[in-house]
Amino acid sequence: MGVQTVPPSDAEALRAYIGALNEFLSMAQQAADSDRPIGSNPELDPRWNALLKTLKDSRGSAIVAGRHCGAIVESLGNSLSACERACHDHIGSAYSLRDSVPYLRERFSTPLRELTDLLSVAESGGNVPGQEQEGEPKPELNPSAAAVLAIIRSQPPGVAIQGKAIIGKMKERKSPISEATLRKHILPKLKPYGVVNHPAAGGYLIQQTD
Repeated sequence: MGVQTVPPSDAEALRAYIGALNEFLSMAQQAADSDRPIGSNPELDPRWNALLKTLKDSRGSAIVAGRHCGAIVESLGNSLSACERACHDHIGSAYSLRDSVPYLRERFSTPLRELTDLLSVAESGGNVPGQEQEGEPKPELNPSAAAVLAIIRSQPPGVAIQGKAIIGKMKERKSPISEATLRKHILPKLKPYGVVNHPAAGGYLIQQTD
C-alpha cells in the first residue's frame, strides 16, 4: 500500500509529540539555570509527571501519523523510544545539570528532524499539488520507497534535494540505502507520485502543475 492521504488529526498528533520533547528541553534548561534537578524542583517536578503522561499518551498516535506520512514504523518507534529513554535518563543523570542539556539536544536532534519532516507532509495532507498524475498507475511502495517519498515531499515546493542528501536522511532514520538502490529501484517507482529529477534545481522534487 502506498503513501495515503493524511487526515488533519495526524498533524495534531505529531505536533503534540514534538511539543512535548521541546517542553522537556525547556524544563532541562530551567533546571540547569536554577541548579536544581527536575525531580527535586517543586515547580518542575509536577510538570515532568504531566509531560511523561503526554509522551505515553501521544506515542501511539504519533506512530500512526508517521506511518501515514511514509515513515517506517519500526524506525520511528525506535526514535521515539530513544527520546523517552533520554528523558528518563536525565532525571537520574550522573551528568552535571549544565552538561546534560547539550546531551539531551544531541539525543533529540535526529528524532525531532524526522518528526518535523513528517509534520510537513501531514500539514500538506500528504497530497502536494502535482505529486501524482491522475489515471497513471501507482505502484505499491515498500517501506524504503515510502520513506524516500516522504523525505522528498517534506521539501518546500520547488526546492530539490540531492540523492546524497536523501541517502543521508535515510541513514539518520536507521534505514540505510545505497546510491544504486535509490537510483535503480526506488526513484523509478516514485515517478507516478510526481517525483522528477530537476537538474536546474539541483536534485529531486515534486513536479508542480498549474
